[in-house]
Amino acid sequence: MKRLIPKSRFSHQPKTVDSVKSRIKREGKKYNLPLLMQAKEAWEGLSDFRKERLRNLRYVYGDQLGDYVQDENGKWITERERISKRTGGVALQNNHLYKIAQTLMGLYSKSATQPVCFARQKDADIKSKMMSNALKANWDNNYMRDLLTEEMRELICGGMSVVREQWGVHEGVEDAYTYPVLPSMFFYEAKNTDIRMWDVCMIGEIKDYTLGELASELAKSEYDYQQLEHIYSPYMRRYATRNSQTKQYEYESWDTPPQNNLCRVYHVWTLEHKPRYRCVDIMDRSNPLYRIELDDLPQIEAENAARIQLGLSEGISMDDIPLIEYEKIIDQYWHYQMLAPDGLIFDEYDSPYDHDKTSCNNVRAVATF
Repeated sequence: MKRLIPKSRFSHQPKTVDSVKSRIKREGKKYNLPLLMQAKEAWEGLSDFRKERLRNLRYVYGDQLGDYVQDENGKWITERERISKRTGGVALQNNHLYKIAQTLMGLYSKSATQPVCFARQKDADIKSKMMSNALKANWDNNYMRDLLTEEMRELICGGMSVVREQWGVHEGVEDAYTYPVLPSMFFYEAKNTDIRMWDVCMIGEIKDYTLGELASELAKSEYDYQQLEHIYSPYMRRYATRNSQTKQYEYESWDTPPQNNLCRVYHVWTLEHKPRYRCVDIMDRSNPLYRIELDDLPQIEAENAARIQLGLSEGISMDDIPLIEYEKIIDQYWHYQMLAPDGLIFDEYDSPYDHDKTSCNNVRAVATF
């Protein structure tokens, strides 16, 4: 007979099956400095990419000889200065890449077509037309032709294009809006084993707001505005003593905005896990497969009890009654946090969208990176 392990030994171990609750218990509800440090490491891991991107932009847009090299005396000077000293004249350069990039952007802009939804089922033509009209309206609201043309320039010159999809209101129209993300302000963490980036476990964006813009998103009273002002006043005083990053191709900083009146915020999405129930309901044709929280199980049991009572009253055998089947699983989902430079959590919530085991692919499709 196998030796049994007392249950009390397991009860004293820290429970990490719910990753968010485990983090709150360990770090508290107000701050998440470890996540901010993790995001910083991910951002610093893309430093080589950012340097190459900025060098490519300089090269394409006229500064082809601006790289720093060592002269015969070991002094660091620009390539332009080195050539001028060696030849005694002005360093010449031919910029063919700019014309090529502009040509490719023009061809893409002319060939870009509006999105169309095709139905796979013959009886769904009406729905496909409705979806096509909705996609076209969204295309026009986002000025997607101009936006994607600019993203094509970023892809050609920088090697990566990133956009963010967000539901909101712009000029009185409520819709899903696409916002460009500067690659230098973007970071992610993955195993880097999947070229489709289905293995992404963290993704984020650095964003700068004026105090008024940040208050319009977070503050609900004058007191909240004063709280934001109190949080960022030390950073603004510190930024004021530094030189603003006004050069077009200057390397971006993790914690210093380009102007001293801006408030830096970090938007971070992480792939978390927690126990849930996966339910299958053959009576629900619109959504037969879904997941629920542990606290929602009594509602499922009550619904099954009502179906049993109704089925028996109608003479249906117990085995033939369509009940909601459920099983306990460890579910993965995306969790969002909005962080201040000191790790203070401004906003936090779970993603409202359902994701399966390929949930990283869903984020990839939205972010288009």
